[in-house]
Amino acid sequence: YMGPSGQLDDLVNHSCDPNAGLRFTDDGVILVALRDIVSGEEISWDYSTTLAQSNWHMICQCRSPECRRVIGNFDTLSPDRQEFFRARNLVAPYLRRKDAVLPVRRAG
Repeated sequence: YMGPSGQLDDLVNHSCDPNAGLRFTDDGVILVALRDIVSGEEISWDYSTTLAQSNWHMICQCRSPECRRVIGNFDTLSPDRQEFFRARNLVAPYLRRKDAVLPVRRAG
């Protein structure tokens, strides 16, 4: 949906049950595994973790048992799922809670 950026996100598809997520840091966006990923398994992230106040939506065909069928804004996720991503710092900065203090990896 974001269009080709020439970056890593061009190569990673959506899943409602992703095995990875995007972490936004001062050094850029980092792809982070949510669990062990086996050789040959497609890497995926949940597009909703970057969407706020958008009219964009996508019909999902991820075939996951957790498939939501329509992908939209972050607030369309259940509160538990929103907290899952927030607790792991895997949401865009504008979706973070205002009171949250999240660690940021620094180049050293």
